[in-house]
Amino acid sequence: MGRLATAENVDGLQRPVGETSTFEPMQRVYISVEFVDVRAGAELGFSWQAEEGCAGSFTLAPQTTMRRGFFGFYIDETECLGRYFVQILVDDVPHAGITFSIGPAQPSG
Repeated sequence: MGRLATAENVDGLQRPVGETSTFEPMQRVYISVEFVDVRAGAELGFSWQAEEGCAGSFTLAPQTTMRRGFFGFYIDETECLGRYFVQILVDDVPHAGITFSIGPAQPSG
């Protein structure tokens, strides 16, 4: 596993754009993961859990052999405030983790 980041978006190669670890409620959170030496048939995915109880997971279809490449996952269910923990999964086995926080919306102006 290579680079892992949370960001406001991903580019056309699914690399992180606008890296940050703090987001607004209901803002889409991107998780950009650089996978290295992926074997044919591997199932790549991630799971997330908020301290306040929000949770979920996502798994891609089995992959072809890949030497190196980025995948951009995202979470839209960010209504729980506080800290979230994300685990990157290969065949449902955790391989890396990252955290981010959802804070209350700030008034503009």
